[in-house]
Amino acid sequence: MNHASPRPATLWRRAALTAFDAACALCLAALASLALAPPAWAYVDPSVMTYTIQALAGVAVALSTVAGVLMRRTRRKLVRALGIDENRNKEVEPAVHRLDAQGRPVGGPVPAAAPEAGRARRRAGGAGAPEGARHRSGRRPEPRRRLSTQQAHRSQHAAAPRDPWRVRLAKAAVVWAFASGTLLITAPYEIVSGNEGSLVFGLAEVWHVMAVPAVALAALMALLTSLLKGRAFNAALLAPFGFGTACYVQALLLNPGLPSADGQTVAWADYTGIASVSLIVWLALLAGPLVLSRLHRRRAQTLAVLVATALLVVQAAGVTSLFLKESPAADDAEAPTRYAITRTGLNTVTPRNNLVVFVLDGFDTKCDLIPLMQQHPRDLDELTGFTWFRNSAPTMTATIEALPTMLTGNVPDPTQSTFRGGNSFYRTAPYLKALASAGYSVGLYSDSLDGEAPGLFEHTVNGVDGNGDSGLKLGRVDAVGTFRALLSCALYRDLPWVLKPGFRLYTSDIDAAMALSPAPRQEGGERTLSALEPDPTPYVLNDKSYYDRLRKERLSVLDDGSTGSVRFIHLQGPHYPHTLDENVNEHQLTSRTQQARASLRIVSEYIRQLKELGLYDDTTIVITADHGYRSESNFQLIDGQLEMSPIMLVKPAHAPDRGPGVMDVSDNPVCTADVMPTLLAQAPGVNREGFAPDMYAMTDPQRLRNFYFCIKTPSPDLKVIGFMELAIQGDALDFANWTCTGTVFEFSEPPEITRKVPPGSRWRQIGGTEEYERRWVDRLYWRDGS
Repeated sequence: MNHASPRPATLWRRAALTAFDAACALCLAALASLALAPPAWAYVDPSVMTYTIQALAGVAVALSTVAGVLMRRTRRKLVRALGIDENRNKEVEPAVHRLDAQGRPVGGPVPAAAPEAGRARRRAGGAGAPEGARHRSGRRPEPRRRLSTQQAHRSQHAAAPRDPWRVRLAKAAVVWAFASGTLLITAPYEIVSGNEGSLVFGLAEVWHVMAVPAVALAALMALLTSLLKGRAFNAALLAPFGFGTACYVQALLLNPGLPSADGQTVAWADYTGIASVSLIVWLALLAGPLVLSRLHRRRAQTLAVLVATALLVVQAAGVTSLFLKESPAADDAEAPTRYAITRTGLNTVTPRNNLVVFVLDGFDTKCDLIPLMQQHPRDLDELTGFTWFRNSAPTMTATIEALPTMLTGNVPDPTQSTFRGGNSFYRTAPYLKALASAGYSVGLYSDSLDGEAPGLFEHTVNGVDGNGDSGLKLGRVDAVGTFRALLSCALYRDLPWVLKPGFRLYTSDIDAAMALSPAPRQEGGERTLSALEPDPTPYVLNDKSYYDRLRKERLSVLDDGSTGSVRFIHLQGPHYPHTLDENVNEHQLTSRTQQARASLRIVSEYIRQLKELGLYDDTTIVITADHGYRSESNFQLIDGQLEMSPIMLVKPAHAPDRGPGVMDVSDNPVCTADVMPTLLAQAPGVNREGFAPDMYAMTDPQRLRNFYFCIKTPSPDLKVIGFMELAIQGDALDFANWTCTGTVFEFSEPPEITRKVPPGSRWRQIGGTEEYERRWVDRLYWRDGS
């Protein structure tokens, strides 16, 4: 069929419409190009970054929806204004309507014969007749009953055709994938990725542990839900949608100041306000979809599927970003090697020259040791030949700073431009290098050491590097334990505040659950090994587990030709949480004193076994702590005590035995940076030239010791702002000998846990200023931890 050529007026109208379409396309392209902007290469915490991506993606979805609606409506009005018939030259199907029993269109135009038909019905006194009209038979017709709103809704739902099974399955699959993915994938993945520096396994090792159950749960529940019909299907569909949405909103908006797994007790009553808001939001999000479905069930289900799809896509983008975090190039010579710490060699000693350091986390001289000596002196009976250095000062807090400083002897220096240069501050470990070069078997056992500091691990027998060059492989993941721990973490993050206390775990609990530990050796007598037996189990801070395995396996003698052995063992000590009694039995809650006694019992068991092997006299032992009882400014004061003094008990090789629990007492001013020089002084075969003197040589009573105290913002944020320098001269147990120097190292932004210093951080001398008094000094005196 031939059509006439379009008129010129029609051509320019078509051109105007085409120009509008092109302008809309350009606007959308310009918005999309923003997603391709080059990255800023600035560090962003992974858990925050993923939610930033999700928030931006959510905004993009909302804006694109609004933009699409506006553009479509604007185009429709433009078509009408220009008088363009978009159906011109098209074959248009007539309108389709559902017919009632009499063949009349339902919801369509009234046929022309309708008026006459109505008149006929009225003459007959039937439907459509005026009120009071009678039938020809003389009887009044039955009046039509007006339905209530609820009855109308029921009639509407009953009349609406039900979705076929395939449609119900598709709806259920989307909603359950969203709910299951939000709780079992997004939350655990972000928690692990954002804390890989504190966990023994990273996302690459544990992703499948959560993914498989999440997919299985979503598939099973979608299938079961699809078998339901009507109201049952509606409830089974909207309930998980409300739960998933509430979890998403909780994690995104309702977790300000969420307490971390740092071991401290939490005053949950301080969070009553946010807990109330959270509960109200949860009730609204759970009940809202069901209430809306009573107005229009199908529309409510469709809306739920659309929202679930959008949030599923948004979270998928965030999770994907966790796996796309940039990693150093394989040929980059400066790329740090990631080390993991295993249990290999933990319970071994050599026939001679054993150097053992026990770090009992947070064990304080004034707060813990002195009361214990007065109340439970028998707890120290096994510690024969020791010297108690009572005038002991810390060097740094918190643990992640104190341990490497203790091992390397490197302390912050305000005369330098940087506080620490990434790994370079810990790259050189002269004491460990000297010991390893002299033929000592060195083992470092702590889950708080920097896994990217080669100087700490390249000379050890238990460090596993990421390239496998060490010859050791990390142990397998305990799938069941990991799933339980990460599920608890996810519930702690995503559930409302009123339910969070029941799911809070500590970092050591998560680490212990992740590692699949081999069965302990059968208890037996003395064992002599000609070579180390690899134990790929990651070392985690778990005093109960360590004590049980030590008693079960007992110490073994490693006679492999080594000059001696160095064993640096970090234990929980009296640090939070307090779960051990004095007999090293676990309870829900114990006291600090009980747990301090438990840690001494563990050390005493180690010493007892050394004596049974006949190696105690030839062994040098240092029992100390990484810091005093306060590791950060937010830790609560105990009995108003401001000074922090880590215990310092030293037994040199061949020290005279003065009887059970009898120790020499020294007032030499020592600090935790003196541990490795003292160890080196007791190590035969090591060239000690150029190293610092040991504790026994620190006889100057006016020795100046600097301490760098970690300062955080008030609760609930608790962000690290920097380190405050204090000078200690004289007796460290008297706070009158502590002075604030006015020097601070201030971070430009809160640093990541892997110890990378944010750009712009710097040393400052701000003593005497109002900023120094309010932001730094006041936080030294916090008494309530808030």
